[in-house]
Amino acid sequence: MMVAFAGISYLFTQKQLISMQKKIDNNWQNIEILLAQEKQTGTNKQLDVAGTQYNRLVENYNASIKRFPGSYIAKKNDMHSRVYFIPHKEKKQQ
Repeated sequence: MMVAFAGISYLFTQKQLISMQKKIDNNWQNIEILLAQEKQTGTNKQLDVAGTQYNRLVENYNASIKRFPGSYIAKKNDMHSRVYFIPHKEKKQQ
């Protein structure tokens, strides 16, 4: 019984980590689009929201791959921690 539970837990965690990776990748693509728009217009309020959402996903993912069973799954599947999005804010000249 315990072996079956461990197997189900492993598969659930693996699917969860893969899903998190996909969400992070999709959010990053959105950020790249918003960055391109920001270059054209000079501002983009959506970028702050997207960056915050992306960073929350990264925070949860990074925490998940540091604790068991996520750490085991991450190592076995060559999953690595992700970096946070840090928006570039130009300094206003005074």
